[in-house]
Amino acid sequence: MPYAITSSTDEDGVINYEAKEAASKTLFAHDLNAVIPAGNDSDVIEAIKHSIRLQRAAEYPPMQDYLDGVAKGDQQQIDAYIAACLAVKERYPFPE
Repeated sequence: MPYAITSSTDEDGVINYEAKEAASKTLFAHDLNAVIPAGNDSDVIEAIKHSIRLQRAAEYPPMQDYLDGVAKGDQQQIDAYIAACLAVKERYPFPE
């Protein structure tokens, strides 16, 4: 599920972003355009990257699976963990 980005500006002028699950990708794009001022592409890209990081974190396999494979010397388990992580990265690529 994609995340919608909202923002607020504190008294020092620092923009804080908050990600909430969006109902759809269309809503995500609409919310992002509503929050980020037009012409500020770097903020849009950073907000998108933040959302992608949250999506990836939610789907990565537990780190314990990797460490367990290392502790046991189980290369097959290590390879499976890495493959699962790469599949998540492929599912949620960063914008170029």
